[in-house]
Amino acid sequence: MMRPCSYNIYRTLRDYHKAPSDLLLKVRKIMNLSIEDIKIFDEKRKIKLPELTYQKKIKFVRKWINSTSRDVRAGESNRHKELREEAREWLRGKGYTIIVDEYRCDGGNNNHYIYVDIVGFKEKDLIKIYNEQKCGIGIECGKVPKKRTDFLEKYFDKVVVFPYKE
Repeated sequence: MMRPCSYNIYRTLRDYHKAPSDLLLKVRKIMNLSIEDIKIFDEKRKIKLPELTYQKKIKFVRKWINSTSRDVRAGESNRHKELREEAREWLRGKGYTIIVDEYRCDGGNNNHYIYVDIVGFKEKDLIKIYNEQKCGIGIECGKVPKKRTDFLEKYFDKVVVFPYKE
C-alpha cells in the first residue's frame, strides 16, 4: 500500500499541474505506485464529510475572511488612507457589518492573488461565501484600471471605485 504523501504528490502533478502522462508514469515507477492504489485513494477523496450546520459554516467563513486579508501597506499615501476611511464609512452607512481591508481574491494564475482595498459583507452574505457565490461590495481606492474592476466583478455583486480628489 502506498503512503498518502506519495499519493498527494502524484495527485498534485496529475490534477493541479496537468502533468503529461509520460511524466506521471515515471513518477508512479519511482514512487512504486500501482494503479489500484491510486484508485483506492481517489475513491477515499470522493467520500463527503458530514454536512456542517449553518452556525459552523458561518464560523468557518469568518475565520477564512480574517486569514485571507493582510495588513494595510505601511507605505501608502495619506490621500489613499483618507479614501480607504471614506470607503469604510460609506459601507457602514449602507449597512455592511463585516468590513475587511486588503481582501484576497484568487487571481486565476498559480499562486497569484489580487488584493482589494476594502470589501464589505452583510451577515446574509456569509453563507454565499461558503457556497462560493459572488456577493458583497469590493471597493478600490485611487486610480484603478477598467481591466481590474471588470475582473473583480466576477467576485462581488458590485465594484465601486473611490477616485482621488483633484
